[in-house]
Amino acid sequence: MICDFFPTYGTKSVNTLANILGERGHEVLVVSTSVGIKGEKLPSASKGQYKLIRVPSIPIFHLPYSITPKAKSHLLKIAHSFQPDIIHSHFIIYWLSLSSSIFKNRETPLIVTLHGLTLPQDVSSWPLQEAFKILYRTKAKDLVESSSHVLCVSKLVEEKFRSLYTDKSISHSVIPIGIDTESLDATVNIPSKKLQEVMNLGGKRVFIYLGRVVKDKGIFDLVRAFEYVRSLRDDVALVIVGDGDALRVLKEVGQNIPDLHIIGFQTDIGSYLSIGNVFVSPSYREGLSTALLEAMYFQLPFVTTMVGGVRDILDYGGFGWIVPKGSVDALAKTLYDICDMSDIDLLEIGQKNKQVVLENFTWNKIVGQLEIFYKKMKDDAT
Repeated sequence: MICDFFPTYGTKSVNTLANILGERGHEVLVVSTSVGIKGEKLPSASKGQYKLIRVPSIPIFHLPYSITPKAKSHLLKIAHSFQPDIIHSHFIIYWLSLSSSIFKNRETPLIVTLHGLTLPQDVSSWPLQEAFKILYRTKAKDLVESSSHVLCVSKLVEEKFRSLYTDKSISHSVIPIGIDTESLDATVNIPSKKLQEVMNLGGKRVFIYLGRVVKDKGIFDLVRAFEYVRSLRDDVALVIVGDGDALRVLKEVGQNIPDLHIIGFQTDIGSYLSIGNVFVSPSYREGLSTALLEAMYFQLPFVTTMVGGVRDILDYGGFGWIVPKGSVDALAKTLYDICDMSDIDLLEIGQKNKQVVLENFTWNKIVGQLEIFYKKMKDDAT
């Protein structure tokens, strides 16, 4: 597997996939960068059921990106030594993954997974619009055309992929990411009653956000919407769990809002999801939200935007309220209306959401699909 910044940033799903494949007896090698998305040095030792090789990389100052000198040469040497049956590259905008195009027209199948796809028009900054246009038309296009097959984590990602790359000869399909339910169960370590007492949540409708605290997640829209709802009623609370570039500013914005709890990064995510009544994620863009699937596993209804894999979740029978991206008014109205619903009604919805996850989005099921897919790709290559 080839994945920049592994296992940090948004590569949690790749880490889980590599682990489960290793546990199932497959020999897995992950090739990644030596630095993380913020330029931090990443550990060289593997912490999972896979081998790990880091390729020397250079961070770009003030940008969430790194350059990997001689990346293609490194990849060829590693492949020659490891002799893989499948090469699986993740993401198409980072340097090391882009360099996997070197495996074009070779006997070993090259699989590329799109975990998300940001179109140029999705980016508000003009320089970034131009940067994405150039990237998608050059290096990313080369990688896509070099691949044996492109996997998309949701139908929306697949639609965006088709709109960018209209060549119908490019083989592609949808296989979603999943969640590791056993690992999630192990994160319930703090009694719900204790957390409720500490945050004074008794008798309140508790909305919860879990994920990266960055502007693109709609986190400031959520705080503004909650502030308005809280000004109208005092039986409501919002708990925000996560870390990110916007955390400091968010704390400043929310410091005088009653019943707003900004917790920061936590490992016991199951403990916090267990105290919520409704999960809220007004994100501007996603591939397939792992946090949303985790919330559904903990029997929560959801409020979100129609981004990424939300349509797939709804198609499978998941239930939630959909609000327009960037509409604080619509979000506030939805949160206010949910406050008048009974706990029993919300729990009934949440139980159905958990069943949707168990039937369609666990890693055991997803890895089973991938194993069949890998075997077919290997057999077709020979």
